[in-house]
Amino acid sequence: MSAIVVAGFVLTLPTNAAIQIPNGTSSADDLIINFDFSSQTPSQPYDSFVGQLNLDVPVFAEVVVDAFSELNGSDLFGTSCCYFFNSLGPAFTVFGTHPGMLDGKFSFGLRMIVGDAVFVDASATATNTEGSVSIEGSAVPEPATLALLSLGLAGIAFSLRRTRN
Repeated sequence: MSAIVVAGFVLTLPTNAAIQIPNGTSSADDLIINFDFSSQTPSQPYDSFVGQLNLDVPVFAEVVVDAFSELNGSDLFGTSCCYFFNSLGPAFTVFGTHPGMLDGKFSFGLRMIVGDAVFVDASATATNTEGSVSIEGSAVPEPATLALLSLGLAGIAFSLRRTRN
């Protein structure tokens, strides 16, 4: 019964729910935020990007921001360490012209070094000679969340099968 409740909870989370930024020591520990402009108008190649990551930091946080030239945290090309004090809202602005980003598919990774912070949302604007377009970034669920969802769905299927027999 608890698996059903847990699965229901996971399935009903809003897409813009705040997500705790994980602690970690390498990009493998990052919370990944994807940006995919491939179906947007104007189309790629783009000349530059401006991205904004919004965090909720209750007191103090040291956050590492990794930049990847591919989706899902692949092909790391840059790392920056940022310090935040008592902030909510626009926390970090990224200006990008890296060749790996110009195809319109890239991602950022966030991980905590010190303190506590929550990822609220992200957006990016791509620009080329034809104009500009803005999109929202989407956080990639961590494997533990997907595993919990899978277990919940398996529990539901098992309980339905058991009641039919």
